[in-house]
Amino acid sequence: MNIAQQLFVVFFAIFWGTSSNAWPGWKPFHWTFVIEIPQIRHRVALSMLLLNILPITYFAVVIAWLGRHGPMNGSLEVISFFREVVRGIGPAFAVFGFYRMWFGIIERRASLFYLTNATLPLELKDVEPTSETLHIGQRWWHMNVIFGLLYVVSPLPAVWLL
Repeated sequence: MNIAQQLFVVFFAIFWGTSSNAWPGWKPFHWTFVIEIPQIRHRVALSMLLLNILPITYFAVVIAWLGRHGPMNGSLEVISFFREVVRGIGPAFAVFGFYRMWFGIIERRASLFYLTNATLPLELKDVEPTSETLHIGQRWWHMNVIFGLLYVVSPLPAVWLL
């Protein structure tokens, strides 16, 4: 692997780990009740797509693109070193974008992904969050989707052009 690829791998892993620390309260992968409750089934499907499949696909594409250009391990001039840092670390920020998009979609249609306090079965009260307990708002959902897309797309020109 070249320098940009190594940086990308490390920072992608760090950022994915950091992002996933925000997930537990939202229970994006609440497999226990996925068969029984449609809202959980929708949330798990969205989570599989935006928090697993797309980040892994993005990782594979970027690691391949980074491998096409750039020096292998070894000493670099200062400018070349910074070029590789930008090419490697910039795209790793996309992980935060996938989470932002997930969150924006959840905000847009909270009732599709979470029950309300009134509709939550009593036996799930302590294990399943509701749209009220999570304080899901709808007003600014589009900002999360827009900034999520920016996190994913804006670093890619650095991979292509540098």
